[in-house]
Parts: sequence; C-alpha cells; structure tokens
Amino acid sequence: MSILILPIAILLGYAVLPAAWGLRAWTATGVLVIWGYCLAPETPFQNEGPLDGLGAALLTWLFILASLGVGSRAFWALANGRSLQTVPPAHSTLYRADYLLASLFGLVTGAGITLLLAVYLRGMSGGLPLHLAVAGLAAGLAIAAVWLPGRARPLAVTTFACMACLTLAGGILYPGLIQSKAEIIHPDAPRCLRTPDGVAPTADQLRLLTLPKAQSRRPNLVLTVMTDTGPQDFRWSYRSFAFRTYGSYIGGLCPT
Repeated sequence: MSILILPIAILLGYAVLPAAWGLRAWTATGVLVIWGYCLAPETPFQNEGPLDGLGAALLTWLFILASLGVGSRAFWALANGRSLQTVPPAHSTLYRADYLLASLFGLVTGAGITLLLAVYLRGMSGGLPLHLAVAGLAAGLAIAAVWLPGRARPLAVTTFACMACLTLAGGILYPGLIQSKAEIIHPDAPRCLRTPDGVAPTADQLRLLTLPKAQSRRPNLVLTVMTDTGPQDFRWSYRSFAFRTYGSYIGGLCPT
C-alpha cells in the first residue's frame, strides 16, 4: 500500500487545484515530458544500463497522473454546472503564470527547433557564415516578436532568442567544445576523431549546423580511443553535447 501513497498524492494534488491553475500545472508537466523525451540524451540499446529510460518513464507517469487529476477536476466542475475558469481573467498572478509558462515553452521549443535544424542541415557547407546568418535571422525575429500581442509575445521572443543563442554558440564554440570533450576521455591514450567516411573532420565539420552527414542512423562523428584493453568508440550526441559510448562502430582501429 505504501507504494501507492505518492501516486495518489500527486493525482489528488492536481485534482484539488482550481481548474485554471490545474491547466497551467498540467501544461508545465507536459513541457517536462517533452524535454525528457525529445531533448534528453539517447543511449543506444546495446549500451543501455538498468536505469536508462527510468527518468522518461517517471515523467510519463507524472503526466498521466496530472492528466487524470486535472481531467477529474474539470469533469466535476462541468457536472456541477460550474465554469472551468475559477480565477478572474484579469487576475495579474494568472497572467504572470501564463507568461512564465509561455517563456518556458519557448525555451524548450527553441532548443528543439535548433536541434532539428542541425539534423536537417547536416553535411551543408557554409561554416561560420551560415551560422551567423541563421543566428542573425533568429535574432531579428525575436526583436520583431516584441510587438506580438498577449502570451504569443513571450513564447515567440524566447523561442527565437534561444535559437539565435544556440546557433551562434554552435558556430563559434562548438569546435572547441567537441575537441575538449574528446580530450577528457582517457586523456593519456591515443585517439582519433573521424567522420562517417573515416577521415579526420575539418574545422567547419565541427560546427553545429554543418556536422558531417551520415547514412541511415550512423553517427556524424566517432571518437576512437586506443586504450590498453583495445579500442573504445564514442559517438557525438546532439542532445547531450558530449561523446557517448558507441558499441556498433565498424571502422576499426585509428589510422596510423
């Protein structure tokens, strides 16, 4: 019975909230679920540990309980002929909560769009000028979004501002980030960083939007470290901004 106390408490917590606040709490939970599934680092199946995927599963159950709690509250209100809007529309606290949620959703949306853009543009040329152009366009849209009305303003501003910052950082800082992340893995062992073609990447191939293009689901960059126990391979992960263990690489030893 004790294992049911926490889920029941979560469900009741969402159910007793006023409908207007419950809907916003449900939206915030949904944003967390999107973050957990779409932006969290992905571990290849062959490298998964016993706790991999636990966080996403817990977020899913949290979202299910939140949906049941908010849904039961809304059903109870409608069944008794009450309005779902239990807080006056002009309530300043409600508006502040809406603006905060819109900004949070904008940050997640901006990060997700930037990563999708990076995946779509893989293999393109352009290097740093391409990143500056995309970042400049996103910054211009963020400035223009200041004139949007209501809740659309914080959503659009944070979305485009996040895209501009991530793209600019991806063009300027990404090569150094990749190199530094590669150097901290078994720092005393020989290593090589390779593209899907098995050759060393150029500087522009280490930028966020212009990483090498791989066939199928193969990684864009593979780091091979020649340890005492044999070669260990790592793939570059967009979502975690780090190298992650990759046991399916068939490129063999580092070229001599």
